[in-house]
Amino acid sequence: MRMTVRIYSYCNKTSRNGKSKFLEFYKGKELDTLLVDLVNALESLNAKHGEARDFWFVDEVSTEILTELGDLAFTVDGWGITRLSGPEQVLQKVDELLQVDPKFENVSQL
Repeated sequence: MRMTVRIYSYCNKTSRNGKSKFLEFYKGKELDTLLVDLVNALESLNAKHGEARDFWFVDEVSTEILTELGDLAFTVDGWGITRLSGPEQVLQKVDELLQVDPKFENVSQL
């Protein structure tokens, strides 16, 4: 039996003020393929990504991911912190889809 190697790991997080939730990526975040594989994993939501926007004044690059449930923001800051944020119900569905995708691993419970 062939085992699938998970390329990416992520964790469910809550903002410091406790008002918003997001997914933060760890393993694999440096790979150029993360955004493409993420959008592919969300295929059932008809996900598409927009153009990357460079917010040089806050040292962050953000790409919008459009889905039929709502829009998400995929951001990478100057320190390499990689996050996916958006409406909580959309993030919950994204988490469900990533948990069954062999390339992703949720390490929140580990």
